[in-house]
Amino acid sequence: IENTSDNTSHPDTYQPIIIETKMLENKEVNEYLDSKDKERVSNMIRERNSEKINEFIFNNKGKIKTAKSLVNKEVKQLLSDITEANLQQKTLKARKIYNLFNSIEIVKIKQ
Repeated sequence: IENTSDNTSHPDTYQPIIIETKMLENKEVNEYLDSKDKERVSNMIRERNSEKINEFIFNNKGKIKTAKSLVNKEVKQLLSDITEANLQQKTLKARKIYNLFNSIEIVKIKQ
């Protein structure tokens, strides 16, 4: 990408300024890091919700469906603008990612 600027020594002469590719690389790196951070936060939320469900089932001898509905209710309070369908979609996606990484094991991921 080129831009022109004034040359102060010769006002009638314009010289091109080349914007370095570093800006583009930095943008790509930032986008990658943002996506990884979102994934990490999503995994933490998913893990915590799973723990809440298991805790409810263990403590109250309740059914999985009841436990999931309680967790969904709590999430809806935190995210008031989310629809039921969107919440189900996000939960399903989060569950798939959790199962994928859970099967790989943390030790292998760190390698």
